[in-house]
Amino acid sequence: MRTPPPLLLACGLNGAWRVALAGVVGASAATFALWLAAQAGAPRAPAALLAIGAAAGAWRWLPRAASALAWDGRQWHLRDPAGPVGDLALMLDLGRWLLLCHRAPAGPAAWLPLTLPADADAAARIRATLWQARPAAQRPGKG
Repeated sequence: MRTPPPLLLACGLNGAWRVALAGVVGASAATFALWLAAQAGAPRAPAALLAIGAAAGAWRWLPRAASALAWDGRQWHLRDPAGPVGDLALMLDLGRWLLLCHRAPAGPAAWLPLTLPADADAAARIRATLWQARPAAQRPGKG
């Protein structure tokens, strides 16, 4: 099996990712507020205000900066080819939206949202690299 060529990806929360995450936070806050209101027998209208406030807060809190993920032909690096080395796993595949997890031997895991390009050929090359790119020690027939 051939190793995929080097690849540099810009991962980050674009507008669609941010809207989806803010919506999830708002829905969670509304559910919690509605539950509390039902338990206390209180009016439910404040739940809508809490949901809107939580979604707005999440929108401001979510990071805007992109992270880089690099495959150098041998291993995955976070941020740049000299960054921390680790394993990469595809955790969620929603068509053009992917959620990746980079786990370095030391330190916390990095969750990286990736939006594939609209160009089908470029998206296919990225998908192929994500599925085939494994460190040499993990390749079949090695180690």
